[in-house]
Amino acid sequence: MRYFVLSLIVLLLLFALACSGSVVQEKQIGTKVPSSNQTAQQKAPEIKELKDFELQMIEGSGGLKPLKLSQTVGQGKVVVIDFWATWCGPCRKSIPDLVALHDEYQSKGVEIFGLSVEDPEEANRMDPTKRNQEAVLNMSKDFKINYRVGFAPDNMFVAFDRSGVVPQTFIFGKDGTLIKHVRGFNPNVTPKELRDNIDKALNS
Repeated sequence: MRYFVLSLIVLLLLFALACSGSVVQEKQIGTKVPSSNQTAQQKAPEIKELKDFELQMIEGSGGLKPLKLSQTVGQGKVVVIDFWATWCGPCRKSIPDLVALHDEYQSKGVEIFGLSVEDPEEANRMDPTKRNQEAVLNMSKDFKINYRVGFAPDNMFVAFDRSGVVPQTFIFGKDGTLIKHVRGFNPNVTPKELRDNIDKALNS
């Protein structure tokens, strides 16, 4: 009987230790995301350390016009670069908030660029009868996009982030310093996160 009681106590102690260990592990996992994001942000290069990529921006006529990255970032304005794609569901959900951001911050010296990671000449994944250039233009009209839209060169998205996730949003300060990098879109979190960091960039 004494052996049974001792065994039971040992088992209960082991169970308690296992439970406490899982709680600690859960807390570590819960804090790991903001910690790693902060580290990535601290190590992220300023735009002047990156290659001067040539963007292809859609004009009012629907044609494409080249624009150097150095002509936008680090030129005294806060710049928001959003990588997206027409086939990306979360990207579509994020567009209305970017439209609202443009309305709210354009007069304060903030410029937003929506850069598709698709090749403008290739067939669109959702509608192969159209090229990506036409699909992006049509989507811009359907979603009433009021900020500048275009295409990122192939290697630009990889240079900014290697995860391959879209949307991804980068906020640069007036001097070209990266203020914030946001992966994905959460309607309950991302809009406030973007606004808070745009305000931070404007005040820095």
